[in-house]
Amino acid sequence: MKLNELIDDILALDSFYNYLSWYERCWLHLFRIDKVEGYASPRIATLANFVHETGWKAPNRKPGQDKLGYYFEDEQWQDMDDYPKNHPEITKQIKNLQYE
Repeated sequence: MKLNELIDDILALDSFYNYLSWYERCWLHLFRIDKVEGYASPRIATLANFVHETGWKAPNRKPGQDKLGYYFEDEQWQDMDDYPKNHPEITKQIKNLQYE
C-alpha cells in the first residue's frame, strides 16, 4: 500500500469515527504535501496500523446538496452518520483501539 493511499484511508475512517483530533487531521494533510516533517502521533499510528492490518478500504464518498456526507454501499448512497451502526464489528474495534 502506498503512503498516500494509507493516509486517504486513515482520513476516511476518521471521517466516520472522529478518532483523531483536528490537529492530527491537519498534520496528515500537511505531511502528505511535504509541509511538515516528523513522526505521526500515537493515535495516527494506531489508526494506520488498524487500516493496514485489517485491509480496511474507504468506500466512495460525496457531499450532498443538504451539506451532509454520504458513502456508497449496497448499491445506494447512505448517510455517513449511519456508517458506525451499519458496521458494528468495525465500530467495536475502533472503540477498543489503544494507543501509546
